[in-house]
Amino acid sequence: AQVLISTGAVSAGRYDFVPDALRGRGARIVFHKVAIRPGKPLLFAVL
Repeated sequence: AQVLISTGAVSAGRYDFVPDALRGRGARIVFHKVAIRPGKPLLFAVL
């Protein structure tokens, strides 16, 4: 199995480029914008 973990770059609003970049590579977004502390917003995707 291969795993990629990114610990940053997810935001909220018009400058949140990560979800579109992941979808462009064929990823399935499982959840996004979960308000978890520390580190909100959180995104989880399967590529």
